[in-house]
Amino acid sequence: MQEAIGPFITGEINELTSSLSTPIVPMFLVTGSIGSGRHLLVKTLARYNGVNCLQADCNALQNSTAKQTESKVRLTIQKAKSAAPAIVLLDNFEVFAVDPENNEDYRIMEYFINSLTDLYENYTKHPIIFFAISEKIDLKPNIMRIFLDKFHLPKLNVQQRSNCQFPQDPNLRLVREEDFDSALESIRSLKSQHLDAPKIPKVYWDDIGGLDKLKKELLKTIEFPIKFPHLFKNSTLKISGILLYGPPGCGKTLVAKAVSTELNVSFLSVKGPELLNMYIGQSEENVRKVFETARASSPCIVFLDELDSLAPRRGAAGDSGGASDRVVSQLLAEVDGVTSGEDSDKSSFVFIMGATNRPDLLEQSLLRPGRLDKLIYVGPYSGTREKTSVLKALCRNERLRAEVNLERVAEALPDRCTGADLMQVVSNARSAAVRALLANLASGLVKESDLSQDSVILGVSELWQGVESFRPSVTEEELAYYESLQYQM
Repeated sequence: MQEAIGPFITGEINELTSSLSTPIVPMFLVTGSIGSGRHLLVKTLARYNGVNCLQADCNALQNSTAKQTESKVRLTIQKAKSAAPAIVLLDNFEVFAVDPENNEDYRIMEYFINSLTDLYENYTKHPIIFFAISEKIDLKPNIMRIFLDKFHLPKLNVQQRSNCQFPQDPNLRLVREEDFDSALESIRSLKSQHLDAPKIPKVYWDDIGGLDKLKKELLKTIEFPIKFPHLFKNSTLKISGILLYGPPGCGKTLVAKAVSTELNVSFLSVKGPELLNMYIGQSEENVRKVFETARASSPCIVFLDELDSLAPRRGAAGDSGGASDRVVSQLLAEVDGVTSGEDSDKSSFVFIMGATNRPDLLEQSLLRPGRLDKLIYVGPYSGTREKTSVLKALCRNERLRAEVNLERVAEALPDRCTGADLMQVVSNARSAAVRALLANLASGLVKESDLSQDSVILGVSELWQGVESFRPSVTEEELAYYESLQYQM
């Protein structure tokens, strides 16, 4: 960046531009994710060269009418002339000269280019350099043409993050591991404000009853590549992805979160419909962004929920313009890039998990070896022992009376129940306990000041009300269909 602006700072460029019909406009683009240091770098560049730094937010420049936007652009250029020599930092440049429908605003773009050309034709007293800051790499084509050079600040990989040191300051007290943990937690809470930010959920194995076989299979598949990454560096040894399938409410999403928590790995959960967009090319870009974010947050688990809506069979009738086929092709390309690791960073680790209720509707090439080739059926809980284990997990944060026997509650329920069904039983029991407490309050048996969260206690009668209100969310016919899919898949 210093080499790029050097000729403009020293005035050497003036000799070259004197023989040209149009001036060379020093306009540069700096891209990178939030927190990558884009603003700090440009401000440091200004301080190093002894020039002013004038910051302008393009959200404020962009207005409802073109006339008002042109007026604000003109005012910004006048401020730059009065502050010269200066570097003008145009923040959030991705919103500039773009209308509400995400199309190029040619009038604003033409006015901006003409204003810059006029500035450099008539003002040569002090250097004025423009830096556009954007989170998006791919801006509109006509906008990209105005930049002399582009600079991208990638996120740090695992090796670069581990190489960052604290300055050796004798006045600093000893930094302990708990200090790092506290700082890491604050950074995670800050980044979690962004919708696409990976985070580590707080779901533990104790929160999940049963599914012991599934837990072991997931840990065996994911834990080894994380603990022994050097064994998976060879591109011929590919890390398999996992597809969880089965009826809704059986704990597919919950198990994926628990794996992330237990292994202390970042978790990026994306529902298929969230990535779909009506504009051409936007859905594919959303898919690319998900995997780009995951690679930058390595080690990371990408959990693609409702995968059948994102990756249906290609060539299906009713796919207008092949939009769905392009999204599936983009997803396959990203999955191949993650699993093979040939073109990606060797130190990064991204594991892919998918979940669907209808695996028969998926694009079959997504299930070939090297992609989501490990299929695991997650069915309902059956037997008293499994149902009791789930009820104990659901009641971990509830107060139970001494006479409550969860095994008898499990025996009173149908032989096969989903996790969602069992959660509904506990939820209805808690509602019954709250209603009884409010009845005692109305009759004057308890005071409102004495009520707290611990006042809600589940007894045998409340749990029995939960059992009596039980309604299965999946019928026996539907369960038979899901079980038949095991032989097809």
